[in-house]
Amino acid sequence: MNSLKLFKGRHAALQDPEIMGRKRGFERQFREAVRNDPTLNQQYGTLWDEIAQIRTQMASLAPMRNGLWFDGPLWSETLSAAGNMVLYAVRMLNGYNDEITQEIRSALTELTIDTDLDHHILALQLEDAVSWLGSGDPWVRSALAGQTPDDAARRIVESATAVTDTEQRTGLLENPSALINSTDPAILLMREALPRFIDAEIQFQELVTQEEAKVARLARALFEVHGTALAPDATFTLRIADGVVSSYDYNGTKAPAFTTFYGLYDRHYSHSGSEDWALPDRWLDPSPEFDMSTPLNMVHTNDTVGGNSGSPLININAEIVGLLFDGNIESLSGDFIYTTEGARSVSVRAEAIIEALRNIYDADRIVDELLRND
Repeated sequence: MNSLKLFKGRHAALQDPEIMGRKRGFERQFREAVRNDPTLNQQYGTLWDEIAQIRTQMASLAPMRNGLWFDGPLWSETLSAAGNMVLYAVRMLNGYNDEITQEIRSALTELTIDTDLDHHILALQLEDAVSWLGSGDPWVRSALAGQTPDDAARRIVESATAVTDTEQRTGLLENPSALINSTDPAILLMREALPRFIDAEIQFQELVTQEEAKVARLARALFEVHGTALAPDATFTLRIADGVVSSYDYNGTKAPAFTTFYGLYDRHYSHSGSEDWALPDRWLDPSPEFDMSTPLNMVHTNDTVGGNSGSPLININAEIVGLLFDGNIESLSGDFIYTTEGARSVSVRAEAIIEALRNIYDADRIVDELLRND
């Protein structure tokens, strides 16, 4: 659900004419500033066109990468296992019995495939492959064999016992030559797909490297134009982002800057029966000392992105007053442009952490250690 929220927020930002209008205006001014300075124009003036050219090449590789992608939590475990079995066999037969190869084997040995679930996932994956590659693509024709994606997925999963059956799969891993020559339908499909996928992936990663180098130069150009007036993009290095605690307009009213534990219980009881809002049993019978008016969460204008969760929130007195853990849906436009009208980061208040530890979790020793001044 968190990932779904992320992509919905980004998509909404891209469809928002005001946000994208501001972004286009900023980029236009930036590019004009470079173009109007002869020195900057000579150094950086062609970067936009060069990056656009790289993006065009990336787009041409997207159908192959997306249509033949086979590994990850959103893809069929049958095809994923078959692909990794083929990779394992190829590495072993070429003398690469190294740590990576053994990690592949270990993961395959421990894998248990839910074939009922995997049939549905594979059906969706085959639909995506048709969308990306077209029904006339050789791999798509091999996979479907004249059937619908759902029927083809059922056939593949039910007949791919050398992959889906743990004992058979483990036995094949003992004999890489037999594995690579297996007639299991999933293995046959991945032997056909992998060369094309790997070739597209190698080209794509080469383009990523080229783009990263040009984007780094573009960041340098941005600094040349704006100096320290703009904060640099985050680069996974330690940094401080400043902001203020502030409410924001929300659904015709205002979202408050602070919430309390009362709101936590209101969500639980207002959405009675919904697991999305249900509190654990421990929270339903708190100790008499538990103060539900304690501030729980707060929103603030710090420019944060995914990956900042867990960052300490520090006030002007260098005191830790909270811990960042989220952003509102409006903040997801921050991937493209930073605004403060509605975008907010969300942190849990320090006093809420103390209140819960002491009066919900009975963690007095931890609280005493956190509050100790020596």
